[in-house]
Amino acid sequence: MNQVYSVWLLPLPQTADVIDGFFDNLGVRFDSPKFAALATLCSGTWQGDDATLVAAVDTLASQSTSLVTNTNDIRFINSRFQFFYLSLAVDGLRDLQALAQQKLPGSRLPEVGPHLSLIYSDNLHGIDRRQLTEELQPQMPATVSFDRLALVLPEDNNWDDIAHWKIAHITNLD
Repeated sequence: MNQVYSVWLLPLPQTADVIDGFFDNLGVRFDSPKFAALATLCSGTWQGDDATLVAAVDTLASQSTSLVTNTNDIRFINSRFQFFYLSLAVDGLRDLQALAQQKLPGSRLPEVGPHLSLIYSDNLHGIDRRQLTEELQPQMPATVSFDRLALVLPEDNNWDDIAHWKIAHITNLD
């Protein structure tokens, strides 16, 4: 079976609480879907059973350690899933990205690089992203610490329906 998936880096709980507060406020303010704090490590299509995919994610986690990465700045493009995001420094993630591509053949890295999504939206003209950037940038954390990986599977292989994404598995980085 071909299963689309994403592997997320999950921040430490205290960091996630702060970031989740931003997400909650932005979600209410701009009527955008609610989601947990995450950084997409990689995504792809798995050509095998789910148990083998879970095992590959566990192997990836067992060969990795918790990490801290610097944040850059808030950026945006006209794509729903990178509509408005906090860019992360690549240096802290480079080794983990390479390992992910080794353990999950055919996986791809996010086109915009490492990032924490802040808003998922198709509302290209309804949100003044430049003004919002100026408002929020001073409130963003200087670093983000990650300690877990999450395997995320969309229902019916459909990424467009955010409400039906499910975290199928969480594992700690060693």
